[in-house]
Amino acid sequence: MDHEEEFLNNFFTQVTQLCSDKAKELVEKERESCRQTQMGPWGMLLMTLPQIAFTERSYADLGFLHTKNKGFLRKDNSLKTVYESLKSDLRRLEEMTRGTNAIGAIVAEPALYQWLVKLKNAILAKCSLYFHTTLSQQATPGEMRSIMSKQSVDYYHKIQSFQRKHDVVAVLIVFDSRGMKDSGPGYRHSGRKSEVSEDFTVVVSCPYAFTQKPLIHWDNIQNKIRERYAELLTMDKIIYAKSLRDLCTYALYNVDPKMTLVTIYETEKQKDKERHVSTFMSDMCTQIKCNKIYESLKLAK
Repeated sequence: MDHEEEFLNNFFTQVTQLCSDKAKELVEKERESCRQTQMGPWGMLLMTLPQIAFTERSYADLGFLHTKNKGFLRKDNSLKTVYESLKSDLRRLEEMTRGTNAIGAIVAEPALYQWLVKLKNAILAKCSLYFHTTLSQQATPGEMRSIMSKQSVDYYHKIQSFQRKHDVVAVLIVFDSRGMKDSGPGYRHSGRKSEVSEDFTVVVSCPYAFTQKPLIHWDNIQNKIRERYAELLTMDKIIYAKSLRDLCTYALYNVDPKMTLVTIYETEKQKDKERHVSTFMSDMCTQIKCNKIYESLKLAK
């Protein structure tokens, strides 16, 4: 016998024995133990049961009220109205639960809903990376670690770990604002000319101190993005550009049409570093672009 069936059997046993107080106690205990389902069909039924116990007791008491027995069939009789109201409530509950799963059963979420949740979490993790610098200015390092650990992927931690492990000069995400309309923060009169913003902005920098120093590589990075713009826009391969003067290599890969992941490493230090950089950038770009999530969305045949 199911728990719900056993409970109803005990409840109506108390009702038939005119033990309305005990019946109400059973309902209260059940409601306390099932707080999570109070808004569901079972919770709605539990709200109705005490009224049933009270009404049945009132009906039984009619046999002792000799002067009012004949009034039960009148239209304005309150007890008859209560029965009609209970009937309507139970009918609505029956209609509402028609075709639904058994009370208390674990219902699997629809596949499309599960996919949308995955996509939302992936986009949230991606935006947390893009706005990491801004967010870190509003929270302590401890709070930032706690917040980022709750994301589906902590991209900044992955970048930080890679940069330290393989001793690369820096890992950047650069925003290409060319062709973007930007009037600056706040309100601006349409007749006034907006200030010309820089064509490229460092959105994410690891290490963070790299952006505080004079960027000896900055001109090179901007020039390489301009020169290889068409190739980067395909977003399907890593572009390598070497600087013989600075003895370093720039690896560039667009994670979004306007966002370029850049890894800077010294060419002469480790010959196998390019392999590690290639693996890291490919994995990062695949995750940030949500490729696997989009590929998992297939139409049913």
